[in-house]
Amino acid sequence: MYGKIGLVKIVQFFALAAAFFAPGACFSAPPDKPSIIIFAAEDPLAPSNAAVLRGIKDALREMELRYGGKFEARIENLGSGAEEQSRRLGSFCVDGYSAAIVRSSEAEKISGEIGRLKGLNFPVALVEKDSEGDRIFFAGTDFKKTLDILKKSISELEKSGTQILCFFKGEGVQSIPANSEKLKEALSPNFTPKEFGELFSRPPAEIISANFYSDYVDLNRGKISMYDNYALVFFNPDVISNIRPFPKDPDRNFSICVGALPQLCEYLASGDLSLCVYDDYYGWGYVSARAIAEKLRDPKNFKPGKVLLPPLEATPKNEKSYKKDWKNWLR
Repeated sequence: MYGKIGLVKIVQFFALAAAFFAPGACFSAPPDKPSIIIFAAEDPLAPSNAAVLRGIKDALREMELRYGGKFEARIENLGSGAEEQSRRLGSFCVDGYSAAIVRSSEAEKISGEIGRLKGLNFPVALVEKDSEGDRIFFAGTDFKKTLDILKKSISELEKSGTQILCFFKGEGVQSIPANSEKLKEALSPNFTPKEFGELFSRPPAEIISANFYSDYVDLNRGKISMYDNYALVFFNPDVISNIRPFPKDPDRNFSICVGALPQLCEYLASGDLSLCVYDDYYGWGYVSARAIAEKLRDPKNFKPGKVLLPPLEATPKNEKSYKKDWKNWLR
């Protein structure tokens, strides 16, 4: 009725379907097809995620030489909220992907889905935020070292009598009271109020929420002129992402940014920004992709792990290197 060829194809179809829908198994790439690693992030268009993806791709090229076979990296939107992220993460398991590297602010809340996927032979690595669950690998930043760098810089400024002005991203221009719920919200998720407080030996002169630093300048030129010796600390790089040059002011003797964006090289080159302390986004992707490749190609010898990378520092002296890194990461 079907013919020999047709019967063979039908048998093959049902065999594939049985394997595909069998309990305890996700889709697995055939030997002659590349293993596709999905990088899922809440904001896939963010420059830092381009850096993570570049690290993933570079690592996978190296692992192809080590193990043979092909790897492929793709980026997808993870969505927002634990429920949506769990659903999307689960869909990757049956969409032809071999594993996932996930950057999520909801890492703890999606740990249950990560555990479920582990049981389906779909490994997941996390970057930036970790969870106590079944992820096979975590790559993040040694935040203690970040705090140490900031403490050292701020301490040296305070010793010279410098007044510190702190800036956070927010709508409009507003003053944030110390030890307030508003400050706690501004610090989250990167700092706790305790960590923030320990950066200073005395309270900052101002704590400000602003869309852009330039908005604060436009509204407070008189107040700024009253500071004889001051420094700026930006706790979010988006506050200076509009690349408006800082007003020339001999009383401003230092500026620090926590976090990085490619356009900050303009501030470093001009000297407006004295120090940028940021996560090794590329490194997160690189080490997590190597772990994923080892898990897929040599599962018997693979051991789950965790790596905390030291933060990176950019200054006017190494601005050219900073610019070169971003050019490579964004290509």
